[in-house]
Amino acid sequence: MKYKILLILLLASSSYSLMAQKSEKAILELKTAHEQISQLKEGVLLVRLFTKGKGIKALRKKGATAQADKIEKRVRSQNLNVVRAFKKEYSFCKVAFFFSDESEAVKTRNFDQVTFLNDSLELDTSVKPLDFGTVFIGEHSRIESVDEDTGQVDRGFSAFIIRDAKFNQLSRPFPYYQRSYEGVIFINKSEAAVVKKIQAKLKNFY
Repeated sequence: MKYKILLILLLASSSYSLMAQKSEKAILELKTAHEQISQLKEGVLLVRLFTKGKGIKALRKKGATAQADKIEKRVRSQNLNVVRAFKKEYSFCKVAFFFSDESEAVKTRNFDQVTFLNDSLELDTSVKPLDFGTVFIGEHSRIESVDEDTGQVDRGFSAFIIRDAKFNQLSRPFPYYQRSYEGVIFINKSEAAVVKKIQAKLKNFY
């Protein structure tokens, strides 16, 4: 009987310790998320626009000019839609746009080497990097999940994702993504709808 009581006490103690660790972890995560949302509010969201430049260049090199032109036109249209969506639906913090070809310069904060873009995808002279404050990155990509045992990164559903200045995906409870349902029939959301949702999520969390 004594052994059973001791076992019950040990199990209860382990459960309490585990709960306490989880609670402490949750509190720390919430604190970090609130620090990040405050930093974003006072900082800037740099939206990365993908160009598919390498693929287009390779097609032109092979002589597939028509195919390259078609892809280039489609990518430009998509990027214009992203910029227009942010201009219309986003007001949570400052926002600026850059092409993915200049990602390394953004990551290393060599902003003098970056062409920030206006709503025509041309140089926006009104962007002042000295006024950025804390930098966050936004992009249309796929959600990443990391296997804790192997460290392998798996890429899941498509979404607009918010990352830190080093391009690391943020995590919950920060509202760091909005699904776009790209390729899902009847659910695929417009750029404006996705941006409107992420704006609402950030505002509500703040």
